[in-house]
Amino acid sequence: MAITVSGLGSGLDVESIVSQLMEIEQQPLVRLQTREAGIQAQISAVGTLKSQLASFQTAVEKLADPETFSSTNTSLSDDSVLSVTTDADAAAGTLSVEVLRLAQNHKLASDARAEDATIGGAAGDALSITVGERTLTLDLSTAKTLNEIRDLINSDTGGVGVSATLLDETGDGSAQRLILNAKESGFENRLQLSYGGSLDAGSFGFATLNTDDAGDPMNDLSALDASLSIDGFALTRSTNTVDDAVTGVTLSLTQVGETRVNIAQNDAAIASAVSGMVDSYNAMKAQLDSLSEGTLSGDSLTRSIVASVRSVMNQAFSGYGDFSSLAELGVTTTREGDLEWDTTRLTDNLRENRAGVVGFFTSESGFAATLGSVLEGYLGDNGIVDARIDGLNNRVDDLQDQQARWEDRLVGIEDRLRAQFTALDTLVSQLTTTSTYLTQQLDNLPGFVNSTK
Repeated sequence: MAITVSGLGSGLDVESIVSQLMEIEQQPLVRLQTREAGIQAQISAVGTLKSQLASFQTAVEKLADPETFSSTNTSLSDDSVLSVTTDADAAAGTLSVEVLRLAQNHKLASDARAEDATIGGAAGDALSITVGERTLTLDLSTAKTLNEIRDLINSDTGGVGVSATLLDETGDGSAQRLILNAKESGFENRLQLSYGGSLDAGSFGFATLNTDDAGDPMNDLSALDASLSIDGFALTRSTNTVDDAVTGVTLSLTQVGETRVNIAQNDAAIASAVSGMVDSYNAMKAQLDSLSEGTLSGDSLTRSIVASVRSVMNQAFSGYGDFSSLAELGVTTTREGDLEWDTTRLTDNLRENRAGVVGFFTSESGFAATLGSVLEGYLGDNGIVDARIDGLNNRVDDLQDQQARWEDRLVGIEDRLRAQFTALDTLVSQLTTTSTYLTQQLDNLPGFVNSTK
């Protein structure tokens, strides 16, 4: 820490004088800093505006999505029989579903044999497993144990659709069975075996492990398919996931039984989407009003956004359904410029003319798409909002460069002032010392009378 002793000899308060002069010299720098702080505040305000605008854009995008208007509510009289999901193509209605049989994965088990017993060993000996149109052939010309055959099957990279395990009945390796499992359910994915060389069906003694509805060994492998009826029409499918019977509806079968599936249009989801748009617009407008009266007072950006959005809100749309304005769907503008909406009117319109409501919102050039395009112009890459932020950041960079130059200049000014006043301090001190010396000398002269005494 430097110790300043200026003024001890002369009485001049050099540090105070330099400090006060520097306060004057720093005024241009202070003005630059003030301008930067103001622009930084504008950047923050535009960022807040962008966030609010993005929330509004998200709400509008939901209204543009056809799935918002096609979502359904489903209920089951017995949800232990199956579960149900729907997509945008599902229609409201009721289905009577009876699950008669669940689909199964085909399983085969070999005879039991000791863990060191081998199969094969003659030229041409082979086991072939066919699933659908793919076949896995195991070369058993070198004799192999069940354990080795299991490993051969599981190392298959061709994706035939079969896996193998070993079942040890006694736990000591004296009675092992090779279990073959089809990876997919249904008759088309059943395991079909063939043999080569000296091997035949008796070499392994494979038997089906699947059982029929009565719990007996399954003799007819077509029973591997699921069996059900929908509204009295009999169906079979290879899996327990039935997604190609009723348009837009997927049934996931879980057990044998009957259930009633009720599918209703989810008007609550539509009401929620419209409500979300209205609330988001009002929040955005409140934010714009606050910024316009404060940090962004007089800024053309806020005025531009309000004008652009209101233009779409008040626009008449034709050719995209039987409705042409938001007001017809219960969304109106208050005297203060906020949006309000009538839930009952929207619900009535959905009940009486659902297609017209959907067309108004979701058509390619309908309300939501048009408003979304306007918002994208502000929020998209290289959009108006980002351009404004970039421009403000460039101004900050320029002001910071000017401040850096001023700070360098002020260092020189302070050094010069301190040097000048230090020199003055020294000079005054010297003159004071000289004056004191001369006074003393004159006082000592014979006959000299100091009139000041």
